Amino acid sequence: MTQSENRNGPAAGSPSLVPAIDTKLRAIFDARAKIREQIEHLEAERARLTQELFKLQDEYCTDAVREEEYCRCIERITGFDPRIDPRALEEAVQTNFSMEEFLAELERGTLASTRGE
Repeated sequence: MTQSENRNGPAAGSPSLVPAIDTKLRAIFDARAKIREQIEHLEAERARLTQELFKLQDEYCTDAVREEEYCRCIERITGFDPRIDPRALEEAVQTNFSMEEFLAELERGTLASTRGE
């Protein structure tokens, strides 16, 4: 072996190593930058759609009947009931509420009062 080589190939700073690693590193960093830009674009689009959703909700839910219809429609589409607060559900799980107890409390409207709200 020469002084500029070791068991793993050319030593650091070797002319034959620099172009290969430079090319690979540039490709990796360029790909990461492209993905970062795509994520920023997607986050902006998601925020726009969220605002559109809130606007639609405000325009449509003009009374209790329409609000209930709106919630049922969301539940049909997503499979989740928008009337259930995910934080309340998480707290119920942490306090060892069974799902049946949680739903019963939710139906009675007493869950918020038992949490000190």
